[in-house]
Amino acid sequence: MEKGFIYTGGIKNKRRYGYGVMKTPKGTIYESEWIDNKLTEGIMITDKSEYNGQFQVLSPHGYGIMRYRDDSYYRGKWNDGVKTGIGLFVDSIGTESFGFLEKGLIDKKTMTPIDETVYGIDLSHHNHINDWEDLAIYTYPNGRIYESKPEKEFVYQPVDFIFIKATEGATHRDKDYLSNMTNAKKYHKVRGSYHFMHLTSSSVEDQVNNFLDYIVYEKGDLPPVLDIEVMDQAKSLGADFARQKVLQWLTLVEERLGVRPIIYASANMKRDFLNTSEFADYDFWIAYYKDEAPEDIRYMIWQCTSKGKLYGHSGSHIDVNIYEGDNTRFSKLLRQYHTK
Repeated sequence: MEKGFIYTGGIKNKRRYGYGVMKTPKGTIYESEWIDNKLTEGIMITDKSEYNGQFQVLSPHGYGIMRYRDDSYYRGKWNDGVKTGIGLFVDSIGTESFGFLEKGLIDKKTMTPIDETVYGIDLSHHNHINDWEDLAIYTYPNGRIYESKPEKEFVYQPVDFIFIKATEGATHRDKDYLSNMTNAKKYHKVRGSYHFMHLTSSSVEDQVNNFLDYIVYEKGDLPPVLDIEVMDQAKSLGADFARQKVLQWLTLVEERLGVRPIIYASANMKRDFLNTSEFADYDFWIAYYKDEAPEDIRYMIWQCTSKGKLYGHSGSHIDVNIYEGDNTRFSKLLRQYHTK
């Protein structure tokens, strides 16, 4: 190529097209799928770092991960080769910091160290994420969730995991499910799929088939979730019959996927219908909208509010969830689910 550049790969009409590798005179290597001489996403390798993400011309632009030779790395948003926007920086000894960066420097006022609390959200077509590159939870410095856009005294918390609605009943499939799952993986969010169960309108088998025929479940994902919050239907059927249906769904899904599902329920639903021996070995995701988690319920994930405010989300509110352990325990949990 011109000026000492070397390219090996696909060519169409004398232009880079398809998979190819380009090396600059300074030794920088670009590896990507090229379209009309341009790369929009790929890998850049220098003597000091390796970048994997989005590009504009030949500079990191958009979302990407830069790993440095000293084992530090940055994961987040870029603007013309400069760290700009929401991002996570991990130094060479593993200390993690999350916040808003401007011209490569993190704003100390918005920064939070990543240690104890693991935050997540849940999504359906009712709450569309418009900017996955810039996605963070507004909290007070003490970790409590903001329920409106803050003007001062706030920090950004990373969205570590996302539960995404897949199906409801025997026929409904959420129209945003596949795109939400794709984006969650692309932007390094741990993801999981959930099914909203009806107890009276369709058979358990039909609901299981609707869910399993539609979902994506891969290594690194959270277990599937059964969302059971139809209190009136449970009362009309009777507690024993309602529990039989719930247990049947859980058993069939576990047999098919080889992983025990999680149960989502309100604190009252757990107390009134699911606080029995057949559910003792299941992990619970509990909805309880108070400043403190319920003390009388064993849970793995606490949905602490339905009115959280997110940076990068144009809607008014969104559900925010907190894992019951720290980041180390959360990482061990994910490995445990995929040891089979």
